[in-house]
Amino acid sequence: MSWIDEELDREHDVQHASQPAPSDEQVLEAARAWWQWFGQALKRNADDARQRGIPADFSEPARERYRVSNSEAGLAANFALDEQIRSVRFDYSSSKANMAAPEAAPTSAPAISNAPPEGGVITLRPRGSNRVAPFLSDQHLYEHELMRTLLKPVLFPNLPS
Repeated sequence: MSWIDEELDREHDVQHASQPAPSDEQVLEAARAWWQWFGQALKRNADDARQRGIPADFSEPARERYRVSNSEAGLAANFALDEQIRSVRFDYSSSKANMAAPEAAPTSAPAISNAPPEGGVITLRPRGSNRVAPFLSDQHLYEHELMRTLLKPVLFPNLPS
């Protein structure tokens, strides 16, 4: 989403701020629609990474769960929708133990840590009667920011977060 799209989105929010609050059912439907979009966005990003030589895979291990993994790094991001509180919990996992102790690594090669980062919670806040917006640490994240924040630790584990 470009910055112009973001500003149009904000303008839409301001114009519809005087409307009555959406019903719980409307918010639930919007959260479900967002969850479907989110899964498609994760899949697109995993496919794009794979086309660029990063061993990324997308899966849907259960109805309200998504997973993006990097087999080479042994890291995965796991996402779970909680419809009741309209949030997405995410965590990172590692399937590899560090193969060599840091002192045994050659000094010319960067130390690679397979320790997964901490996870968190994305809250889905109502925006009008038929949509929700993702917030992480009280910051609204648009698609590029959201995908970069969530997938960078898995797809680019050697880069600082």
